[in-house]
Amino acid sequence: MQQRLRELTLLSLILVTSIGMIGGAQGQLQIPFDGLRLLYFSETTQTVEERTGIYASWWTTLQFRNVTASSSIMDIFINGTVKQGGQEQPQKFNDTVTFPTDRDTLIFLRHGGQENLTIFAGSSSVAIPVLPGLTVNLTRSWNLHDKPLTRTPLGAFSSYRYHTALEPIALPIGGTLDLNFYAAYELTTQVLIAGEAWATINGASAMVAHTEIREANILNVKAPSQCLIATATYGSELAPEVQFLREFRDQKISKTFAGENFMLIFNTWYYSFSPSVADQIQANSMLQTGMQAILVPLLVSLKMSAVLFDTLAPQPELAALLSGLLASGLLGIAYLSAPALFVYGRYPKAKRATRPLLTAFTVGLIGMAVAEVTANGYLVAVSSTILMLANILLFASLPSRIFDRARRLPQAG
Repeated sequence: MQQRLRELTLLSLILVTSIGMIGGAQGQLQIPFDGLRLLYFSETTQTVEERTGIYASWWTTLQFRNVTASSSIMDIFINGTVKQGGQEQPQKFNDTVTFPTDRDTLIFLRHGGQENLTIFAGSSSVAIPVLPGLTVNLTRSWNLHDKPLTRTPLGAFSSYRYHTALEPIALPIGGTLDLNFYAAYELTTQVLIAGEAWATINGASAMVAHTEIREANILNVKAPSQCLIATATYGSELAPEVQFLREFRDQKISKTFAGENFMLIFNTWYYSFSPSVADQIQANSMLQTGMQAILVPLLVSLKMSAVLFDTLAPQPELAALLSGLLASGLLGIAYLSAPALFVYGRYPKAKRATRPLLTAFTVGLIGMAVAEVTANGYLVAVSSTILMLANILLFASLPSRIFDRARRLPQAG
C-alpha cells in the first residue's frame, strides 16, 4: 500500500501538478525563486475507484531552495490517504530532488506560447498504480492545445494549455488504452495552474486524476490584498471604507476575466507609487484628513458602480465592463473636469482631442469584445486600459463641452 501511494503521488507531480497565485509586488519574478512554496490537493476520480476499487487523495507541498540559473533543490512533502477495499490507510512520503530551472518543465515553462515544446517531466519512467504494469515517461513533445481561461480554487487565469498523448496501448482483454495529459500554464509566470490525466478505453473516455492548488506564495499575479493608500488614510484595514474597496475589487471585479486582467496592469501602476504615498499619509494627520476628503468622490463613484455590478451580476463580464465605464466616467468628472475647463479655456485647440479619444474608446471596446471571445488575457488587459483611460478623459471634458455649448446658445439667438 505504501509503495502504491508513493507511485501515485510521484505520478501526480508529473502528470497533474497545479498552482495558484496570491500576493502582489512590482516587477517580474524569476520562477522558481528561493523560498517558493506550493501546496496542492490531489485525488483520483470516481471512475478510477469504480474500475479498480482504489481511491487516493493527498496533499503535496513543494519548496524550492538554492535556486540557480540551471537548477534548484526541491523538497517534496506528501501526506495522503489510500482507500482500497473499504479500508483507509494514511501515508506520508518525503523526498529531495535536484530540479532544472533552465528548461521547460511540467511545473513551469520557459517558452510558453510556442506551438510545440519538449517538456521535462523527470529522468525516468513512472508507474501508474491504477494500471498495473504500465509505466510512462512524459519527458516528450507537448503541443499547444488552446489558450483558455482556466479556473482554479484561487481564481481564474488566462493560460496556455498543452497536450500530449501516448501511443495506443494494447490491453490483454482486447482493445486499446489511450492516455492523454493536459497541462495549463498561467500566461504571466508560465507556472502550471491546472492538470488532468484522461484515459480512453475502446472509445470511452474518463478523467483519472486531477490536482488543485490550495496555497502558494507566488508574487505578481493576483491583486495584492492591501489597499495601501486607503488603509493609511482611514487608519486601519478594518475601516468600513477599506473593507468596501477590498470587497468590490476582490469579490466582484477581480472574479471576472476582464476585471482580473485589467487589475494586472492597474496594480503594476498603482503599486509603483502607493507604498511611499501611504507612508507619507500615515506619518501626517493633516494629510490623512485631507486624503479622506479627496477619496469621497472615489468612494461614491465605486459604490454606484457596485450597485450596477450587482444589478448585472447574472452577466458578470458585462457587469464588469459597464461598472468600470461608470466608475471611470464619474472619476473623470470628479477629479479632472476642473483641470479640463482650465486647459480648454486657455488652449481652445485642445478640444480637437475629442475625436482621437472617441477613436481610442471604440478601439478599446472592440478589443475587449475580441478578447472576451478568444479568452486572450493580454488583449483584454491592454484594451480595457485604453478603454478606461479614454472614458476618463472624455467624461473629464464633458462639463467643459456643456459649458461651451451653453455659452454659444445666446449668441445663436
